[in-house]
Amino acid sequence: MDEEAKLPMRRELDAFESSHIVVAYPGKSSLNEYSPGMIGRIERDLGIYVHIPYCLRKCGYCHYVSEKPEKKEHMRDYVRLLKMELEIIAQQVDCEKRHVESISLGGGTPTMLEVEHLSGIMESIKESFNVKSNAEISIESCPATLLGKKDPGTLVDAGFNRLSIGIQSFDDGVLKVSNRSHNGHDAVMAYMKCVDAGFENINIDMMVGIPQQDVGILDSDIRMLKKLSPPSVTIYTLRLKPSVPLYGLLSSGSEKLPSAQDSLGMSKRFREFFEGMGYIEDPVNWFVSSKKNIFRHQMGKWADNADLLAFGVSSYGYAGGVQYYNTPDIKAYEKYLRRGIAPIEAASKLSTAQKKKRYMTFSIKTGFGASKNEYMKRFGKDILEDFQDILKPLMTSGLVRDTGRSISLTSLGRLYADEISSKFRLSAKPVARKATKTKTSRKNASENAKIKD
Repeated sequence: MDEEAKLPMRRELDAFESSHIVVAYPGKSSLNEYSPGMIGRIERDLGIYVHIPYCLRKCGYCHYVSEKPEKKEHMRDYVRLLKMELEIIAQQVDCEKRHVESISLGGGTPTMLEVEHLSGIMESIKESFNVKSNAEISIESCPATLLGKKDPGTLVDAGFNRLSIGIQSFDDGVLKVSNRSHNGHDAVMAYMKCVDAGFENINIDMMVGIPQQDVGILDSDIRMLKKLSPPSVTIYTLRLKPSVPLYGLLSSGSEKLPSAQDSLGMSKRFREFFEGMGYIEDPVNWFVSSKKNIFRHQMGKWADNADLLAFGVSSYGYAGGVQYYNTPDIKAYEKYLRRGIAPIEAASKLSTAQKKKRYMTFSIKTGFGASKNEYMKRFGKDILEDFQDILKPLMTSGLVRDTGRSISLTSLGRLYADEISSKFRLSAKPVARKATKTKTSRKNASENAKIKD
């Protein structure tokens, strides 16, 4: 236990078998089988996420569904499948009167695709859904793919107005042990190239707690960030799962993690730097130089619990009160779509109790926190009454506070945001699987069985 915060900050290898970071709720294993019509009507404006499962190489800590394509044709074929999925979901989900507020392409590394493929995806989204003229359209990238493009400005021409660059560190040794495809010089050159190309809203992803990283290296990274002064920076603490290559290096003793105290110290150091630079932290771990650079797509999910339609292999969405997950198997993904079936493996309509916990899980990590008025409006209950058992010890420990308008994290609580967020998720009861199926779902089960064969 960390004496200052009274929360676990383990750095032993077995502490990383399941990540503290909560990105979706409820989990896939507790959901039912999806059937067309399950999502139904979407009552609010929404966001769209598209997963691109391709990378130049697999990072040592990455557990996401991604691979290096054997041929360029594989990426072209995947784009065709995405377009098929967009058409299928657009026909099944009633959101004709709703508008798309934000679009985010993640992965993987979406900038692995040719610009014409990315433009094609955007055109298909706009054909199937009502995209606002001022929608935020974001794309993730890495320095190597950006340097490989003659002109990143073509991404701006394709409609992207926010770019996120996965840099993690500017130190060559740290990047090497993480198996990144770039070095520190590449990272700087890629960023400057994108600034020159016309991108005004650029985010840089950084990471703490990586093997070989220490305070000296962190300070060097901070000096470079100060020199570049990007509009937005995210800071992630390394989380590992047993399936990733870096886990094996740590198990064998070839590499060592920074201590818990050092990792915590690096997170504090980053925050102190950004506060001194006048950056705003909203949501937690996202630092922006101006409110206009706040990641609207993420805030829609965390602050508003907005509807999110997700496309691509292994993606997950939340729409019409339904949490759902696409298949993580790219071959199964293709077989679903070739049969005209949505590639959704699991889905369930959330109960009121689950919606309450979902709201707290995500909104607690925003700058404003969980709005007491919004909670009352949605659920007709008081947050403090519903979550007294969780909130009382957190407030006593100085991790969470009642501002009068919201329940939010303190400065100390932000260091443990994911652990605190997990407390609401872990308090939830799993969704019981249904014993019976409708005629439609029986038909889907038969189709799914054929696909998995």
